[in-house]
Amino acid sequence: MKLITTLTTLTALIALVCTITPAYANQQYLFDEAGHFSADSAVVIEESLFNASEAAGFYITVLVTEILFPSAEDSGRYAEHFYNENIGQDTSGVILLINSHGITGQMHDYIYARNNAADVITASRIERIFDNMWDSMLNENYSQAIHNYADTAVRYAEQGAIVEQSPPSNTTSEQSPPSDTMTMLFIFFVVDTIIVLGFIFGVKSAYKMSPAKCAQNYLDRDSIRYYQKSDTYIRTYVTKVKIESSSSSGGGRSGGGGGRSLGGGRSR
Repeated sequence: MKLITTLTTLTALIALVCTITPAYANQQYLFDEAGHFSADSAVVIEESLFNASEAAGFYITVLVTEILFPSAEDSGRYAEHFYNENIGQDTSGVILLINSHGITGQMHDYIYARNNAADVITASRIERIFDNMWDSMLNENYSQAIHNYADTAVRYAEQGAIVEQSPPSNTTSEQSPPSDTMTMLFIFFVVDTIIVLGFIFGVKSAYKMSPAKCAQNYLDRDSIRYYQKSDTYIRTYVTKVKIESSSSSGGGRSGGGGGRSLGGGRSR
């Protein structure tokens, strides 16, 4: 009987542990499409990203790819699409895209944040994350760069979400001038009015006013002739041009669904 009770209790504890196990344990964090890291290094990075995700409360992931992107915006669209497909567009997290093809001047790295993570990893903070890891990125020491990226993301998560606003306008409340100043202004207004009126009446009195002449006195009625002209249209020509329509595709943000997202890139 005691054995059955013990087994039942153990089973319940195991079920409880499985229930409270975070979803982070079932997620992949390092996506090494370029095959840059060895198996041992990948395991260490995977574990560090898992620990960072647990500490931050959202997914902190990394994608290493050798795709040659035309610009940072293109790498950003790829990062967004990759996150939505592999992490989930309904999740909260951040992904660092490391462009490792090695062509100087054309390696476009990107950090993309989604949903609640986008409230924490804001545009200005993305720039500071890049600053903290940039020396390692330039030296292609991607293990250290990922370490700095994850540590900085966790630190910002501990600081909490922020709302970035434009600098406040430099507005100050205007105070009404003192009573003495108002009195002086009124006196200056009265004096200026008197001077202007005196000038106007002085100029008016200097001219002798004469009655206005009638314009009819200067008209020669016999010199006015009226003519009527008309145009007759003989032919009308209509030219028609056929414009062929063609389908075209444009750029845009990849992925679908709702949610908040933002990102920022930097090129090497």
